[in-house]
Amino acid sequence: MRNLGYTLVYIIMICTLVSESIYAQLDCSNLPAPPNDQCVDAIDITNNISGTTCCAAIEALDQCGSMGSGVWFKYQPQDNGSLIDVINTGINGPIGVEFYSGACGNLSLLKQSNCAGFDERTFLISNCY
Repeated sequence: MRNLGYTLVYIIMICTLVSESIYAQLDCSNLPAPPNDQCVDAIDITNNISGTTCCAAIEALDQCGSMGSGVWFKYQPQDNGSLIDVINTGINGPIGVEFYSGACGNLSLLKQSNCAGFDERTFLISNCY
């Protein structure tokens, strides 16, 4: 018998902050990290959600290879297949988006963006099992 439920999908957004001429990191010693800095604190995706990676921790999971800080979101699809648009509106430089299934500590990569950067990307995640 097949499991007809839907699995939880975690999304990690990773970026490197860019100065005018070189890649640079902000001094975050006196600033709070985003509330969804860790996988276990992933924020539910709702319509038109926004977020920031400013002062987020460097991620251990990074399919793009040392891109930098990342934040986590989670999404529970209501139908078979979901369309998710990710729009980069506030950073100059590369941004990576990675989609995982599973639980924190035991994630499986489903899809990832082109690590060279993008302004908008659409992903179709099929989740009916």
